[in-house]
Amino acid sequence: MNFSFTRNPSTKVGIEINTSGLTQADNELVIIGRRAASGGSATTNVPVQIENYGDPVAVATEVVTRFGSSSEIGAMIIAAVKGVFYSDMVTKKYPTIKAIAMANDDDETDLAATLAANIGLPMPFVVVPFVATNSTARGALKTHLTAISAADRGDNAQFGSFGFIGSLDTLSNTTTAGEAIASELICVPWLRDGAGSPVNKVYEVASAYAAVCASNGQPFLPLNGIVIGGLSAPASKSDWHTSGDAGSISLGLASGAVPLFVKSDGTIAISRSVTTYRPSSSAADSYYDMQDWQVLYYYRKNAYLLSLQPRYKIAKATDQKLKSLLSELIQLAKDFETLEMFQHVDQLVDQFSVQRPLDNRHAGVYNIPVNVVPGFHNKGIGVVGTTQFDSFAIA
Repeated sequence: MNFSFTRNPSTKVGIEINTSGLTQADNELVIIGRRAASGGSATTNVPVQIENYGDPVAVATEVVTRFGSSSEIGAMIIAAVKGVFYSDMVTKKYPTIKAIAMANDDDETDLAATLAANIGLPMPFVVVPFVATNSTARGALKTHLTAISAADRGDNAQFGSFGFIGSLDTLSNTTTAGEAIASELICVPWLRDGAGSPVNKVYEVASAYAAVCASNGQPFLPLNGIVIGGLSAPASKSDWHTSGDAGSISLGLASGAVPLFVKSDGTIAISRSVTTYRPSSSAADSYYDMQDWQVLYYYRKNAYLLSLQPRYKIAKATDQKLKSLLSELIQLAKDFETLEMFQHVDQLVDQFSVQRPLDNRHAGVYNIPVNVVPGFHNKGIGVVGTTQFDSFAIA
């Protein structure tokens, strides 16, 4: 077979793929807990994908096969699935679940090693079985989440993570424990239960709450009053959280915890989904909702993917390119505003910036004002009855 080659003039063709629309939010839930003393096919400290993450019946059989009978991690997974399945959310997005089994005899000191073994695993939402007041476990989780959520992220790191640890204790933002927990990356559901054997294990509460938070899709609406399925009311009514400015719900929110209250039908609901981050300059009734940070992390992800477009990734970091990137980031912010995730973009546009850092002249660092995130939550509507009648006319 003979080949002949002819050299003809040609035209170089460049192809660039431009993405449009927003990418999918990160809603996967990672559950860490101890396996049973014997049985189960899962390997310790190695993540496995849970297949029946939307089926509370089938998942009960799956966790026994993977982690052994009556395992802590199995109970956490079942609680997570039930939390979403039996919730009263208008729209549910069942989060996929990855589970990491610790050894049966591991304690809070082993958590750091488990996390380190999975440093490359994305953890948009992660729940651990240890209580919030355990300084060793709390420190390990905060350190890990801070590392994988940093600006200089690796290919498998996060745009922002949320860690969930439960508590039966009364936490105060003036206590050492309360101040140490404080982080925009940490959420603490708090369901008081003073019984010798609480109705719900603290890791089940944390896991169910984390799953409901992870099921909250775009545009990340508030979870005020949303029921967490599968949890039971504490046996003693004196443990039920009370409302009002002097009630335990207010106390919990002021400490950065999320008091879970009992509704009239006996179900457990969310008071307000806040993070533990409470700056000292904040007013007593000011809280940072998890959804506010979630929106910012989502913007961060879309901005990062925008910067990976060939027009920026394979181009010099000239002043013109930085200005072009800034323009596209502002347009992205306006897209968020259209979806009611941002507000007042035009008024705050002067605070958007893209700058070349002094220590890396080939990079661009962007900044946006956090107050573009709306904080529209229900404080309460008061109705006062009087002996007078009001009338009005509609012309």
